[in-house]
Amino acid sequence: MAPPGSEKIDIRAGKEMVEFEDDVEDEMKSCKKPKLRNFFVPIFILIGAICMFDFNMQIGIIIAILLGFVFFVFQGMDPEEYADAVVEGLKNMVMPILLMILAFCFANASQQVGFIDYVIDVAVRNISLPLLPITVFLVFACTEFIMGINWGMYIIALPIVAPITIALGGDIGVTVGAVAAAGVWGSHCCFYSDATILTSASTGCDNFKHATSQIPFGLIAGIFSAIAYLILGFVLYA
Repeated sequence: MAPPGSEKIDIRAGKEMVEFEDDVEDEMKSCKKPKLRNFFVPIFILIGAICMFDFNMQIGIIIAILLGFVFFVFQGMDPEEYADAVVEGLKNMVMPILLMILAFCFANASQQVGFIDYVIDVAVRNISLPLLPITVFLVFACTEFIMGINWGMYIIALPIVAPITIALGGDIGVTVGAVAAAGVWGSHCCFYSDATILTSASTGCDNFKHATSQIPFGLIAGIFSAIAYLILGFVLYA
């Protein structure tokens, strides 16, 4: 007799996991011993090429690909294999780039209609000083979660929030810290932010699954941060 609940166990899932682990182990055995320089040298070449040509990324990438070809072929890599790796890498970045373009378009549209300016005018300008840190954190955490591009939010928010803080006699460092913390929180919890898209793309993880997996941790950090800013506001200004 099977124990209660055993009919719900998917035995095939465990079998597939074992087969996957065996495949990974066999692939690792067949691979050559990795060298750390093969990771760092192409990155340094890319950064150096971009800096040499007035931060022109297109030229830097082309030079990095060409020098990378010499670097890896000199170590015994087949030229066709290198070309396939470059093409595969470009294919892997198509979807993240498209998502980034859509995210930037959405963020730019939000800025053009004055979304952040409206939020600042409604929520921040008329707030009392003890509630300023937590209000700034909560408001901009929500706007960043909606917009997804934190740099645009910083550019608009800081020149407005900083003078308000100074006019009220508040600590500018606390307010700037609240804006920065809100930007980081919203960027990492947003489903279509650059941080989420690039992280999921670089790790081969599904973008939606990556975003949903980090939201619980983000909420915990956000709640504790909000409580800390609330306490800090009354400690400093009450």
